Amino acid sequence: MQEKMPHANPKRISLRWPDESHGITAVSSCFSLQIFLGRAVRQLFELATIKTRFMVLLLSFFILSQTSHAQQCQTADGKVKSGTLGYKERGGRCEGLLTDWKVSGPDINLFSFTLGKPDYFYAADEEIIIQQSTGTDQLQVRGQSFDMSDLYRLDFSLEKNGKKLIPAAEVLFPAIIKPEKFGIYGYSQFGKDKFFSPVKMSTKRYDFKLHKPTSYFLKFTTNMKMTGMSWSLLPILNNAYGKPGAKNPVPSANIYANYVVVEIPKEMITAKTAIQVWFDNDRRREIYNLQP
Repeated sequence: MQEKMPHANPKRISLRWPDESHGITAVSSCFSLQIFLGRAVRQLFELATIKTRFMVLLLSFFILSQTSHAQQCQTADGKVKSGTLGYKERGGRCEGLLTDWKVSGPDINLFSFTLGKPDYFYAADEEIIIQQSTGTDQLQVRGQSFDMSDLYRLDFSLEKNGKKLIPAAEVLFPAIIKPEKFGIYGYSQFGKDKFFSPVKMSTKRYDFKLHKPTSYFLKFTTNMKMTGMSWSLLPILNNAYGKPGAKNPVPSANIYANYVVVEIPKEMITAKTAIQVWFDNDRRREIYNLQP
């Protein structure tokens, strides 16, 4: 008996995911500035020489590019922390700290999904390298922290064969974001639906090629007391969920006060697979469509 999916494409069907804006919202003041600059450039063109026109054009492109970066790093999840560690554009990514961030009611949220453990050396000269593990044309990536007074956020897009370098010296090290407080995952957004994907993470000090991971790791954060958790895999066939596989209880050693770690052997997951998770001794079920 197959459980039909609501749409043509496989998706996560339990939409209790909190509202997470990726930070690509337009800001009216920035838009007004672009209109103003456009008018100013036209007026200057009418009066300027060819050489002056060229210089004005270069200046306008520079200002507008800075405005565009400011737009991309807007977020409704909290206030940008003042100072150099605040959430802002940093070389093709949005990274930094938020204060007064939103706190939801009792809930359980996917915090991290990686091929191998999301580990790195907590050092100023460390560099984290993020790559796709799925071959998606365009993947959105979200990095974050938990259980801290200020919220660390990292957002960027990753092309099919691309990679992103994150210098720890810019935010992670001075903000004291240690590996156990760090999570990262990839996703594709289709309306309100999210398709989650694991990302590969290596570092300058930790050679990914020499330490090939054998498992996927999912980390769930929670502000509720967990009494048990289990998972199974669902094959996706002809846009429908197939018969779930065996139920696998999460070891009690992986259930902590405010997070749970699920380890899935790499060979168990195929191209079209979903993970079905039972929380709190089967009182709640959620399905996540994964793209490993």
